[in-house]
Amino acid sequence: TTTPMEPTLATTVPQVTTEPPSTGPPTMCSQPMTSMSFDSSTDIRRANAANSYFRYDRTGREYERYPLHSNPLMMTMEFRTVAVSGLLFYIHDGAHRDFIGALMLDGRVYFHFDCGGGPASLVTAQRYNDGLWHTMSIMRTNMAGTLMLDNAEAVTGSSPGTLTGLNLGFNPLFIAGLPAGSLPTGLLLPNDRTSLPSLRGCYRRITIGNNVVDLRSPNASSGLSQCYSSVQPGATFNSNGYVRLFNTYTPGTTFRAELEFRTFNQTGLLIYYRQTGMPDHIELEIREGNLEFTFNNGPDSVVLLHQPATPYSLCDGQWHHVFISKVGSSGTMIVDRVSQLDRTSRYPTLKGVNGADPLYIGGLPDGTIKADLLPVTNFFGCIRNLKIDNVGSALMPVSLSVEGSGLVSGNINMDGCFH
Repeated sequence: TTTPMEPTLATTVPQVTTEPPSTGPPTMCSQPMTSMSFDSSTDIRRANAANSYFRYDRTGREYERYPLHSNPLMMTMEFRTVAVSGLLFYIHDGAHRDFIGALMLDGRVYFHFDCGGGPASLVTAQRYNDGLWHTMSIMRTNMAGTLMLDNAEAVTGSSPGTLTGLNLGFNPLFIAGLPAGSLPTGLLLPNDRTSLPSLRGCYRRITIGNNVVDLRSPNASSGLSQCYSSVQPGATFNSNGYVRLFNTYTPGTTFRAELEFRTFNQTGLLIYYRQTGMPDHIELEIREGNLEFTFNNGPDSVVLLHQPATPYSLCDGQWHHVFISKVGSSGTMIVDRVSQLDRTSRYPTLKGVNGADPLYIGGLPDGTIKADLLPVTNFFGCIRNLKIDNVGSALMPVSLSVEGSGLVSGNINMDGCFH
């Protein structure tokens, strides 16, 4: 478009008011969970960073305390995560020829070991990144291995060759991840993967043979914290960060998005895009208790405004669903799958939101001036089940997990909803 920057916008605001629920509308925003939501057990620890780890040395007495070399070997571990991928544990001989370890890829659990004759690879059919506690049991006898989850799904396999012993030397055991710059080279990673993060989540009740691994006293550790008593899939935004989902994005003539959010504030930015130096933009924002979807194809800014029963209905701490669509000059917003708003621009011949600029989720960088010149309030709460499409095909899920996101800035927890 050639419209000068910051024109006077012609804005029409349709309004929908829903009926109050029978139990009475809320009269204030709900409060997020406090530190009392942490699990009080001291033997439960949480890995909260890309390079979180527990390190257990295996020299002296510790060699028999952590006998991963045993034949037969039995090891159990309980974990809880909503992360997509990450390392559960790993130990090798110093050259990654003999090794044993477990990891998660795309929610599935993998168990790999190599006695020197070739690797064994066992993988679950089910996914286990649902935010619930799961028990992983691994067994190895000679070349044969078994991977079991929750005493239900069991997978068996064996390594090739004739070698039966794991020669791990006195090398340390790593749980949950590895230090920065390290890679579990022995594990069979996909060809397009050059790194493997820690599996962010909570760990407890780890045993090797008859010995309990004390999560309170590793020989070294990084990126560990208390474990929350519960977690749901999603991303936690704390009002001082944002996700730059795409560096260069062009909405074009068709843009659709869908997400679920829960918040404890009356104002917060959910989605934002703007063509540099131009009025073309798309915005989804909670503002003073209302939900606004705005798009601008050029000279005309179209605003769809959802006004709930009270200014506190959307900040009730409950999950709310919103779908937005801009097709050409027409827009639609559906809130909680019930309230639908539709509006068409006064300039129907202008159909596209132009540009090739970042698309932001949950906030904007400091100093950014929005198209409407109003202050930026970054989102506080949780977002999940984000889907975005601008080609008119099926809505595609966009991951806000640790690995699936774009640039993350500020205090955002990408591996679960903790509010």
